[in-house]
Amino acid sequence: MRPTKTIVLSCFKTRKDEERNAIVSSKCKFCANEWMFYNATKMAHHLVSKCKNVPNDIKSALAASQGSSTSKSFVQDREAEEAEERALESSRDDGNIPSSKSKPSKRPLTMSQFLDRITDDEREKLHKLFSRAMVMSNLPFSTFATPEWEQFFNALRPAFDLPSEWNLRNSLLDNQYEEINNKLQDQINKTENVCILTDGYSNIRNEGIMAFIITTPAPLFYDMSLPGTEKENSEYVSQELSKIIENVGPEKVNGVCTDNAAVMKKTWEIIEEKYPHIVCYGCSPHTLNLLSKDISKLTSIKQLLRKSQNVVKAIKRSHVPLAIFTRKQKCAHGANAITLKLPGKTRWSGIEEMLNSLYKNRKELKETVIDSRVKFKDATIRTTVLDEEFWELVNSTRKLMRPIVKSIIYLEGDQRTVADVPHVLAILQKEISEVLEDWPLSAIDDVQQIEDFVEKRTAFGLKDVHFAANFLHPLHQGMFIYITMVNN
Repeated sequence: MRPTKTIVLSCFKTRKDEERNAIVSSKCKFCANEWMFYNATKMAHHLVSKCKNVPNDIKSALAASQGSSTSKSFVQDREAEEAEERALESSRDDGNIPSSKSKPSKRPLTMSQFLDRITDDEREKLHKLFSRAMVMSNLPFSTFATPEWEQFFNALRPAFDLPSEWNLRNSLLDNQYEEINNKLQDQINKTENVCILTDGYSNIRNEGIMAFIITTPAPLFYDMSLPGTEKENSEYVSQELSKIIENVGPEKVNGVCTDNAAVMKKTWEIIEEKYPHIVCYGCSPHTLNLLSKDISKLTSIKQLLRKSQNVVKAIKRSHVPLAIFTRKQKCAHGANAITLKLPGKTRWSGIEEMLNSLYKNRKELKETVIDSRVKFKDATIRTTVLDEEFWELVNSTRKLMRPIVKSIIYLEGDQRTVADVPHVLAILQKEISEVLEDWPLSAIDDVQQIEDFVEKRTAFGLKDVHFAANFLHPLHQGMFIYITMVNN
């Protein structure tokens, strides 16, 4: 049997004064009564003589330790009350006492029920769930290594101990990798035909990385390679792709999809020669990004984008113009106001977002530049904003970019297939033709060049595999061919 003091202390919650390093109050866990003292004798007296919610095994333990006749009597009374309750329950079951008039039995918690405990299996399961949540949320392993988080989890579940940062980085991470890898391999084994997607990028340390995705058709991250000092030429890329193909099984792989770089085009030739049944083709969203890039290089569009960026920067990087513009925005649009945006370096769909943000705020921009309090170092900012030909070209260009951006977003979806590409590109051609019919006269010379860009990128982005898939797909049934005939 545990010493009396240990039993007593386990029945109370205490509050500690960190400055004095002393316990300043104690609170009974059974009745919530609190005292501004910490005295084991008085606390034991409360448990034995006054608290009616204390479990019987604790009462008995205290009574045996203290030899208290009062506590023994109290325990006997409680046992008698429980016997009476059992008798009432028995007669209620026999139908002698109506259940509607009875009160629910209030059985006290036993010591084993009151104390929070976790088995080894439960702890292992909780640690796995915890590490899975951290990995899937991309959280640093040191996120919860603070006293505040430990206090929170202790209050939430006292018996739960947070896994150490070392365990998260090592054994738990290894377990997660193995478990996810096994599920991925099972999914690939169940799939008869797959396609391999690959693309390169740089991590936060500016290290080159090649990622490999397998579609089943759901996209699954399969592997990655670090070229390091090796040059990312067609020989290197084809070797890495060959490794993936052999690991998955050449008979399963029907296609390889990459970006449209010159290195990848040479890689296609190597892979198709080595595996004649595999079809290599370019990424459709990347092709449309290149179309946006082609259009942005036109002289009139290039000048428009430069002026647009200058306007956005002049407003966002000056305190007074920004404050005045923001106030006018709130008055005009309230919570629906659109902030001015600049395009990103790699995604050319950002051009449409910038032009759209400018056009939606054209009235507020005009009011801002004519405000007497607004001064710009670049005098052309005011001239640009008040130029109607500028806004006409902004509106037409954003309309031109909108179908391209919409098609990119659609084709980047996880549920898209090669059968969708001809249909999307046919609609894209039609919508761009409609925009070019109303193209501003100030830039009318660009119409033919834009049409040539669209035709060139569309032809490059469509291969025999796209036509065959579109023709055989029950949803499309060769509708691309019909649309093309109508357009021509």
